[in-house]
Amino acid sequence: MREARLVFRVREARLVFRMREARLVFRMREARLVFRVREARLVFRMREARLVFRVREARLVFRVREARLDFRGFRSP
Repeated sequence: MREARLVFRVREARLVFRMREARLVFRMREARLVFRVREARLVFRMREARLVFRVREARLVFRVREARLDFRGFRSP
């Protein structure tokens, strides 16, 4: 796995970066996670957001109307 692509529809998204930890918390209607590793790019559109990122560990946890993506081991180039 070497490329990570998260495509989802959201109503609200919040991306918080820290030195080695990033947390994406968002509410969604539909989420699709296809993945590989090593760069992070978040693009917002009217009702669609795309997150492409490179990581060493990713965990996607779903809730009824809320999803939280926590990934650590994030390296800046």
